[in-house]
Amino acid sequence: MDRLVRLGGRRNDLETLRRAVPILRSDYVFDPISEQNHIYGISFWMPYHGSGIEQIDQYWTRSLMGPIVGFGVDTRKTGWNYDLLRKLYAQTRQVQRCYLGDYYPLTPYRADAGAWNAYQFDLPEHGEGIVHAFRRKMCPTRPSRSSSAELSPTRATWSRTSTPRKGARCRDGSCSRPALTSRQPIRIRR
Repeated sequence: MDRLVRLGGRRNDLETLRRAVPILRSDYVFDPISEQNHIYGISFWMPYHGSGIEQIDQYWTRSLMGPIVGFGVDTRKTGWNYDLLRKLYAQTRQVQRCYLGDYYPLTPYRADAGAWNAYQFDLPEHGEGIVHAFRRKMCPTRPSRSSSAELSPTRATWSRTSTPRKGARCRDGSCSRPALTSRQPIRIRR
């Protein structure tokens, strides 16, 4: 299995994938944008793939969440926020099965830091799914309205979780006004 990681994931061809599982989809795991782009592109044709977390950070963790996620922090180092690590682990496990469902890109593919990146994984048979929408650090614009795939126009409800940015103004424990509030119905225009 280690042979799938060598050469930066370039051995992830269809023939090899019949016989092995890419636990680490690429050996380039140095920034969240690359992780988002790996998931965006590879999910079209590889339903089961993974990556690992080496930093305890919400944005990083959500940038690489997928079917396989390894939490590999060096416990010999001091200063880790283990409460946050437990929280991120629980969030990942809560939605992890959604990554085995249908995949829908919601934005065009862009590798630069000045663009939004959004994609959706959906389990219609269970009425569950997850949408990831990342505003990258150099992105000047607010999100455009992307319609999520496979939502029931009359029955869809969403819960929204967000990662507050550094410097965000918080009042009463909540940061910024959410685009979608918890249990808000969604109407889809066709």
